[in-house]
Amino acid sequence: MKRTFASAVLSVLALAVCIGASAGQSRAADEAGQSKASDVAGTGYIAPKAEVLGVLNNKAGSNVNSPMFNYGAEAGFNVTNDVSVGVDVLGTSLSQHTHNPVALNNAAATNTATLGVPVGTAPNRWNTVSGIGGDGVLNWRFWNTDGFGLYTGLNAGLTGFDHVTPVNSGTSLLFEEGAKLGFTARLTDALDLDTAAKFNHYGEFSDKGLNGLGGSFDLKYHF
Repeated sequence: MKRTFASAVLSVLALAVCIGASAGQSRAADEAGQSKASDVAGTGYIAPKAEVLGVLNNKAGSNVNSPMFNYGAEAGFNVTNDVSVGVDVLGTSLSQHTHNPVALNNAAATNTATLGVPVGTAPNRWNTVSGIGGDGVLNWRFWNTDGFGLYTGLNAGLTGFDHVTPVNSGTSLLFEEGAKLGFTARLTDALDLDTAAKFNHYGEFSDKGLNGLGGSFDLKYHF
């Protein structure tokens, strides 16, 4: 039960002299329950997490293979019982076609005939691309019971890759922004399981950027 709702109920009970004793017991029970809540204002949390995002525009010149894997952790602070702010650091792994800048066998005619494309854009094998990034995170829990809740979140930051990503973007450092809609299940007084549907965008809002849609999985420890 939320503190605001409980306070209103207890205020009404306090005005009823005939049940004054019951009001006192109700307040004590409510305060005891809130001391066990896993996301009380003024407390902190840390959450190891993993994400799998399918790349929606991988055929629009980006040559990125779906899916993209993100992994790392988020740490933050509960501003209120329902709102938290934090930061996350996530590693990223994906695969994409690179482009061979020179002739594959130093024979332009042979390469063009074999691959059917100009040598300068001849696709090479799939290569694994790794990255790391950081985001600011804002979460708002808009529905809650004693054991379950629904929340929404926003994130924004930067991700750097060890190769130009996507190959047509010309850069390896991409702005990132995203949103998610999630479900929280309380496992213990201090541990929550979070799952969410998530959308992330990387880079330009064109075929030189990436759109990822998928899911995230967090174990959130409150302290």
